[in-house]
Amino acid sequence: MKRLEKSKKEVEAKAYINPEIAEAHKNAGIELFKNGNFPGAVKEFDEGLRRDPTNTALYSNRCAAFIKLIEPS
Repeated sequence: MKRLEKSKKEVEAKAYINPEIAEAHKNAGIELFKNGNFPGAVKEFDEGLRRDPTNTALYSNRCAAFIKLIEPS
């Protein structure tokens, strides 16, 4: 039963991956970042990474948004 549940989770995770949707989340995150909405940008970049974990630009963009969040005003 555990193997079946694990297999089901893996299939669902693979079905969730979609590079086109990830790119849309990346673009939305960039716009939010430009407007100073860093928490919103992090959320968009996170969702983009869930959709395409191989997109390295999303990692660096999310990192930049986190840095902006911890910078003193």
